[in-house]
Amino acid sequence: MPEKLEPQVQIYSNLQLRAAVEDFLYKEAELLDEWRLTEWLELFSEDAVIKIPPLIDPMLASTTNSLFIVFDDMKILRSRVQQLLGGTAWAENPHSKLRRLITNVRVTELDEQTVCTRANFHVHKSRRGQASDFFGEYRYRLLRHVDDFRIVERTAILAHDDFSQGYLSFIL
Repeated sequence: MPEKLEPQVQIYSNLQLRAAVEDFLYKEAELLDEWRLTEWLELFSEDAVIKIPPLIDPMLASTTNSLFIVFDDMKILRSRVQQLLGGTAWAENPHSKLRRLITNVRVTELDEQTVCTRANFHVHKSRRGQASDFFGEYRYRLLRHVDDFRIVERTAILAHDDFSQGYLSFIL
């Protein structure tokens, strides 16, 4: 009888972790959709990077052989946020209306300090009567931090074969 209870405890523990990760990703989506980018930056560790690999063969892309759409460290990311919030980014002045859906969250790896996770996303963008949709998969490496997480690495893999849906002028 005890042998059957042990796996249930492990499953419950993983469900709690996944729920905590989902809550974190939903919080991040809300901050981005509401243009609360200064608060969003607080979700990152100081050595964090965000990436959007090329559309063609994104899983084969590396920084040595590919031109990434976005590859920002925290210094560049802070500058990008300052431009977007400061009114100097003409493509987002006024800001687009954004709604981000996060689905199929799954924890793929974990150890004492980090949690790797994947989630599907769909971002609907509306600006000046034009609508466009961006969709794909987020991949995160999260650092456990007190009772929450900090983003160490965030990759948005677009499921598009071109940019005919519109230009990328906001933080995906």
